[in-house]
Amino acid sequence: MFHSLKNLIPKSLNRAKIGGRVEIAMVLEEFEKVVKEVLGERAAQKSKPLYLKGKIITVAVLSSVLAQEFRLNEGKIIKKLNDKFGREVAEGLKYLV
Repeated sequence: MFHSLKNLIPKSLNRAKIGGRVEIAMVLEEFEKVVKEVLGERAAQKSKPLYLKGKIITVAVLSSVLAQEFRLNEGKIIKKLNDKFGREVAEGLKYLV
């Protein structure tokens, strides 16, 4: 009897109690791609998502000007990210300059 990997992997991750951490890593990786799409390569290079806690992504940025760009586009970034996952994985951003 064979089982699909698509079904086995999530079960194994949950059993190992690392499913949540893997999902957070996936969200942060996808966040970087969305930032490139919305703000461009330069903004992506000068920012880094640090962690996701309570649906808030904390982002380190190199300048207050870049933080302001993120603030102006926060809704668009969050919407694209949630759309890619098909559900609400993030609801806001927090900035560290």
